[in-house]
Amino acid sequence: MRRKNKVFAFVIAMAMLITAGCGEQEVPAQEPEETPQVEEESPVETVTPEPAEVTPEPPSPKMIGMVKYEIGALYCVLNRGDTLKITGIDGSWFTAQLEGTEVIVAKDLVRLETEAQPEETTTYTQRPVALRSGPHISDEENISLKGNQKLTLLDSLGKLALVAKDDVQGFASMDDLGSAKVYSGGGGGGSGSSGGGMADGGDISLGTPALHLKLSEQSIPERELKIPGTGTVFADGTEVYLKIFTQGEEAGILSCDDNTCQVLVNGKEGTLPRFAVSLPEEDPYEVWTGYITEKTTAAPEYRSLYLEIPLKRGQEVQVVDQTGDERFVVEADGQSMYLAIEKVSAKKPASNYYGGGSSGGSSGGSDWTPPAL
Repeated sequence: MRRKNKVFAFVIAMAMLITAGCGEQEVPAQEPEETPQVEEESPVETVTPEPAEVTPEPPSPKMIGMVKYEIGALYCVLNRGDTLKITGIDGSWFTAQLEGTEVIVAKDLVRLETEAQPEETTTYTQRPVALRSGPHISDEENISLKGNQKLTLLDSLGKLALVAKDDVQGFASMDDLGSAKVYSGGGGGGSGSSGGGMADGGDISLGTPALHLKLSEQSIPERELKIPGTGTVFADGTEVYLKIFTQGEEAGILSCDDNTCQVLVNGKEGTLPRFAVSLPEEDPYEVWTGYITEKTTAAPEYRSLYLEIPLKRGQEVQVVDQTGDERFVVEADGQSMYLAIEKVSAKKPASNYYGGGSSGGSSGGSDWTPPAL
């Protein structure tokens, strides 16, 4: 019994020692768990989308007008040296592309890249002529010259010439220029001699009586027109058109003032002269009969520098309109043309305009009489 007690006591003692030892043991510190690092997200840039480009709707015409004459709707004006792509030929016009827009320009105002510029030469005025600042009849007059004036022909294209008189340059028609001076055959009137040889006509004018004038011509080089191609503008102030309206054609009118009308052509805005447009409920021009005051020439187109239509003194014409720039629109032999106001009178001129005989006769003629409307 005592032995069992000893054994029991020994077991208890050993248990106490073990428990004390566990208590004194250093418990290894647990390493703190690493906190997982969360990557910070970069701030998202807010991009505001640009608004889509909206093509504006073309304006709508406010009314429909009628174009009274064949005439171009002006789009823009180009200067010498500007370029455009030539795409075709339509009579006296080039069709072209200008910054994506279909346009029309006079052939004599654009030189193709395949054409060479002629060399400078000497030329002479064959009649009184005005050198103008641009290629149109209504452009400013730089200088007015008599016949037989020596000039330098600087450049030419078709029937259009750029010439110089001393230090003054200007544009003229090749029809008014010649390779030589004008000569007279002598005789015919006044106290002059009966003639014989050819004599230098000196300074001449169309009003000089009883002269048999011998005119020369300035040669016009043939043009080789290779289309399509790049064209270079020949003259400052070259007008470019959206369309050539035909007589009686309708046009969508955006607005009008005293001088011009804005019209819509294929979504583009062009300009027509006010006189050339007939608006609804507008009183027409009162047509009257006039007579040519002296032998002259008229232009077949509103802005043409070429006075190609001959008219005789005393010839009857119908005055159908006034352009607003000191010209009449007249009709003769079924053709419309443009003529300076002073060339037309409501009174027929006398027939003894030039006179004759040894005394030279009377100058005759009559002063211009404004029409009584």
